[in-house]
Amino acid sequence: LVLFNVPILKEGGICTTITVGLAIVLFFNCIINKGINDALKPYRAFINSYMIMWILFIAVFTVYSYSKYGQGPVAIYNCFRYYLYFFLVYPLIYLFTRQKGYENLLKALVILTLIVLALKTIHALAYNFAGITLLQNITISKRYGRLRMSVPPLFSLALIYSIFSFYRERLIKNKLKWFFVIAFIFAYEFYVNMTRGYIIAIILTTLFMVLLKPRSNSNQVLLWLTVIILFGILYYTGAISGFLETFSESNEETGRSTLARQYARDYYSQYTKDNPIFSMGFVCPTNDYFTKIFRGPDLTCSFDDLGIINMWYHYGIIGVLVTVVTFVRIIYLFIRIYYFSNSPNRIMFAGMVVYIATTQVSLSVLDGQRILSFIIMWSMFEYEAKQIPPRRKKQVIKLADRGRKSNIKDRIKISI
Repeated sequence: LVLFNVPILKEGGICTTITVGLAIVLFFNCIINKGINDALKPYRAFINSYMIMWILFIAVFTVYSYSKYGQGPVAIYNCFRYYLYFFLVYPLIYLFTRQKGYENLLKALVILTLIVLALKTIHALAYNFAGITLLQNITISKRYGRLRMSVPPLFSLALIYSIFSFYRERLIKNKLKWFFVIAFIFAYEFYVNMTRGYIIAIILTTLFMVLLKPRSNSNQVLLWLTVIILFGILYYTGAISGFLETFSESNEETGRSTLARQYARDYYSQYTKDNPIFSMGFVCPTNDYFTKIFRGPDLTCSFDDLGIINMWYHYGIIGVLVTVVTFVRIIYLFIRIYYFSNSPNRIMFAGMVVYIATTQVSLSVLDGQRILSFIIMWSMFEYEAKQIPPRRKKQVIKLADRGRKSNIKDRIKISI
């Protein structure tokens, strides 16, 4: 809707508000509807506490920020609106219970993501080679002399699911289909988006998912040798050092980005030093005064550039506590799924964990650009952890079977 410049709906804030409104309505429907509420009973213990935590977080910072900056309700709402996406957790989990999994949702997300990527790729090619602007609502930004555009929020899920589907499929034609999807996502990232944090994340996510796939010991050893040799080639040809050079302050093309991040850390740290509990709090850049607070005197600072540490700079100790609770829960669910179950989807969840871990240096999952994909991932973790019986249960069943067999033998002896 934004790409096609649709009236009213072309504004990202309006689309976000519509999504938030639907999320809240669906959430309360999950609470009020007895059938849905009963289906969600196994998930309520932690999620209810987590939702209360976020509601208190928003309430506390609303009071603090209003008393400090005096901005109106609309401005303050714009600061926390993305956190209201958490109301989607219950509706998503219920959707998974109704459809007996998340396959339908993920397939739909892959299709939608590919449509957006295809439109942006066509736009980039037309602009780079002919100077034609096909999509009028896209801000012009360049890197390495090419038009640079963002990735859609759910592209990470599309990539992870595509890699998982590639290894799961048995038919060659289906493998080829998923291979081309993966290749296209990689091509878009390297040619159009060109975000180094994303490049590192998708390479490492793909690599770990490939290495973690179950296979024979001989094939696993061969694969590891291949990876080591490939890494050695990249190292000795200077490809790795050349990529790392892009993070240098002196790099002509990307050095300004590195300097901007360092300046942002220095600027925002002033607020954590002055008030370590709340730090800056909610500030909406509605005019020059508030914009200079939010983005620094030179308007070059951005919380989005700082990764997960921006929760410290933005919200102080309270932001750190919220973040720790969130990640501890994800780690706990992952351990249950990967190490204590026979889930056939373990590789996909391992890919999500690797992706989340590798992006947090510069791309926080709690930022507005990425929080929706994180909420879907978290909902999948919650659902999967409840669906797969732990391995130890199988051992109990075996012991019970043995007991029954021994009882049968005893009965035979008695009858004899």
